[in-house]
Amino acid sequence: MGLLRASFPPGFICAIRSLWRHRSSLIQMAAEHVLHMQKALDQMNLQIHRVLSDITGISGLRILDAILAGEGDPVTLARLCHGGVKSKQSDNIRLLVAGVHLAELS
Repeated sequence: MGLLRASFPPGFICAIRSLWRHRSSLIQMAAEHVLHMQKALDQMNLQIHRVLSDITGISGLRILDAILAGEGDPVTLARLCHGGVKSKQSDNIRLLVAGVHLAELS
């Protein structure tokens, strides 16, 4: 009849594209939430970002859970770091001390 074939991709490709877009929006939202967490920690003078490159890793989540549970001892918090953390434990303690003591005052 001289009509053109449909140029829109088949249904399964549309579904894959939709899932891919949803995945990318979830990744973007997760990154924004991590930035909000880092900003809140900076405002509380907790310098965890100087010790850990990823606060959502094993060590970061352990330290955050301990702080939320009321732990205020920087030595105890520094011991929660996983063995793979490159910085020394003394550096971890020094960087965590100022923030924990200020957080206890408020």
